[in-house]
Amino acid sequence: MTGVDRDNAQRVAEQLRIVLPQLAQHSLAVTPTNYAVFFEHITQSNAALCAEFDTLTTDGRHVSSTDCRRLFEQHLAPFSHQRLEEIRSAIHAVILELAGSLASADSGMASFGDSLAKFRKSLGRATTSHATRNGRCIGCRNRGHAQHVATFAERPG
Repeated sequence: MTGVDRDNAQRVAEQLRIVLPQLAQHSLAVTPTNYAVFFEHITQSNAALCAEFDTLTTDGRHVSSTDCRRLFEQHLAPFSHQRLEEIRSAIHAVILELAGSLASADSGMASFGDSLAKFRKSLGRATTSHATRNGRCIGCRNRGHAQHVATFAERPG
């Protein structure tokens, strides 16, 4: 574990040590909703939630599980939904970009395939018209080209 990870783990552990007794002071169960609301209040990371939480507790009143649910739904759940929407939009954009790249690659591959077919055809014409003398390709240095020439002659032009 790196120093940064260790510091982060220690900070989270300290926040946990603060949140749990506060939940107990308010006679609340340790649920994800209750924990999230108290965690946000402890870390002061959501100003609107903190202001409303402080208003609820100014006269020493305890926060109820109903209060926590309402604070969560009002101040935290919309951000979760908003964040999910941002992620969905980002994934959609990546998929569209990928689809465009694939279409471009497909077009390029088709063009490349056409070029190879033309090259194969021109290669076939060039090799089927080998000039031979005594069973050898004129200009070739290998002997015994009768089979070589017959192979080329069998190819469709």
